Amino acid sequence: MTAPVHLTRPSEEEAEIFLIDLELMASIFRKNLPLIVCTTVLMMAISCAYALFVYRENFT
Repeated sequence: MTAPVHLTRPSEEEAEIFLIDLELMASIFRKNLPLIVCTTVLMMAISCAYALFVYRENFT
């Protein structure tokens, strides 16, 4: 059995660090958004092409 966990409010400093981390992650995501979209579309295209290649007898 585990001991009860007592949650406390984060200090001002901890809250500020958390917000800075969130802003940093958001900026990285915004900078890399075109790369993320292109990679996703490319992987979907490869998956569709592979499915058509492997299961082409089902589509004819």
